[in-house]
Amino acid sequence: MALSAQDMSLSVFRLLCTALLACQVGCRKAPTPAAPTPSVSISAQNDLLRGDRLLKALSLSHQEVAARLGAHRIESKTRFTITPIPSPRATQVQPVAPGFRLGQPAQPFAGEDAYEVAPVSLQETRFIELDGSGRIHLGNETDHGAGIEAVTDEQHVFTKMRYQPFIRYRAEGSQVERLRSIGFDTGASLLETVSHRVKLGTPSSVDVKGRPSWNVALQLADQASVPIHAQGSAWRGAVSVESIEGSATVDREQGVPLAVELTVRFVAPRPGVPDERVQVEATHVMQVVALGSEAVKVTVPSEFSEPPTRPRPWLDRQELLGGLVPSFR
Repeated sequence: MALSAQDMSLSVFRLLCTALLACQVGCRKAPTPAAPTPSVSISAQNDLLRGDRLLKALSLSHQEVAARLGAHRIESKTRFTITPIPSPRATQVQPVAPGFRLGQPAQPFAGEDAYEVAPVSLQETRFIELDGSGRIHLGNETDHGAGIEAVTDEQHVFTKMRYQPFIRYRAEGSQVERLRSIGFDTGASLLETVSHRVKLGTPSSVDVKGRPSWNVALQLADQASVPIHAQGSAWRGAVSVESIEGSATVDREQGVPLAVELTVRFVAPRPGVPDERVQVEATHVMQVVALGSEAVKVTVPSEFSEPPTRPRPWLDRQELLGGLVPSFR
């Protein structure tokens, strides 16, 4: 998890750009999973007292969630605010005068002496819905002006960037799964970051959309435990958690998260700079807003463009001549 003020605000955009490059995304057929991943066992009340069980339930992919929930609509909203914490090195950096100066870098805040002092924030809104025929509609927007929307049918995927028309692509490979991750987020990464200080309350029985479920409170533990998946992620051990508040609701039979509310605040070092730190405040809300007959039928766009193609006159000429002129060897 990148924790610098600049990297943190760009992490979601990097994910969006990665998905856009693979925008020939689609769904081959209506989701009829032959062998879904075994459900997380949380039928007993004490199962949710273990943080690893809860994190495993939140880490399910949308394909697995769709196989267990059927038709549905899931919405989520995440907000990050990152505030740099002043360090002794910050006072040594000379203020940068606006405007171009001969001999000065074009980007004065890029380099060894870079230090950002203003807090930055990012808010991201997602939704993903699946109807009874297997069509998927998803979207992701940020308050920085970025956004992507996609609709899939049996053979094609229709994608568009924010304020742009749809483009139709033929579904290929597993690209649809990468696009699904843009519209579906349970908050598993955020919970994993502070998992070594999470304290789970006693689960209570609730009913969500007609499904028996467990609801468990998330609080700040008095003592830190060994971070989950700490091996290979040394930065998690350096995260100082200041507050945790929230709750999680998980389907009792299928082990699928139905609602998550999480608000955390922690301090972490900036990558590669041992004497600089940032304070991260994050809020994440996810909920299943429709199930079964409540889910809206997804319709494909009536207006769209075909994907752009690059002309290859020399290759086309060679293929034409290859069929007319015999080759001599």
